[in-house]
Amino acid sequence: MMVFQAKCGCIAPANIRTAVYLLTNCLDGSLHAYRFSQGFGSGASNWLLHFEGGGWCNDVQSCLARTKTDVGSSNYMKNVEVFSGILSNNISLNPDFYNWNRVVLKYCDGASFAGDSKFDNGTSSLYFRGQKIWQAIISDLLPKGLAHAEKVDRLLRDKIKTMINCFALWLLSRGLAVFLHCDNFSNYLPENSTVKCISDAGFFLDVNDVAKNDTIRSFHHDVVSLQGVEKNLNQNCTSSQTNPKQCFFPQYFLSYIKDSTFRLKLCI
Repeated sequence: MMVFQAKCGCIAPANIRTAVYLLTNCLDGSLHAYRFSQGFGSGASNWLLHFEGGGWCNDVQSCLARTKTDVGSSNYMKNVEVFSGILSNNISLNPDFYNWNRVVLKYCDGASFAGDSKFDNGTSSLYFRGQKIWQAIISDLLPKGLAHAEKVDRLLRDKIKTMINCFALWLLSRGLAVFLHCDNFSNYLPENSTVKCISDAGFFLDVNDVAKNDTIRSFHHDVVSLQGVEKNLNQNCTSSQTNPKQCFFPQYFLSYIKDSTFRLKLCI
């Protein structure tokens, strides 16, 4: 895994790689990476985690196509990235979060950080390691201060200890990822921590399309099967469904999430 660290709004690469995280591969087998901007001042103990989006791949062909892009390989990720919006360190533009520890989880697994399998037909290989990527990032951040995270900010009335944030409107996979990992995130933190999960992106419902076909259901089920997602889905949900793959749809597992969740969708 590679860590990109910065003291400003632009993220420059740092030379941190560790053998502990050898299974945190992007689809093409390259090491996963995340962006990290360290908090300071009153925000030094506050954290904001941002899931990067990028959709899903549901078959070998589409996943192989992603390996030639930054949503399937760290080899195509930018060496420098500007943190803007809610990630900005500019107090006038981002007064509530500008001095927090801000982390961007780079997305290169194709299943909302939830897969855990490998494909190899002797000619091509694909690494579906989203769940391990998620676990490795959190494990890497804990000794950097996440294990002792304190309040978030006055915007949420000083009641939040730690927050997973998903911020970008049109990248749908992140809207799902924040729900899939909300409760799991709490397990890494002290018992007195409070987690608030905000999904500021869309997600699909299990409904027929305009042609009365169950296109999105078939697509989601293929993602779950190909990438070994089922074992990482909410167990309360999977035990209640005839087909456990249905629990890749938030409409079926949201009621089982223990931590507070918020959904935001802009209409333009």
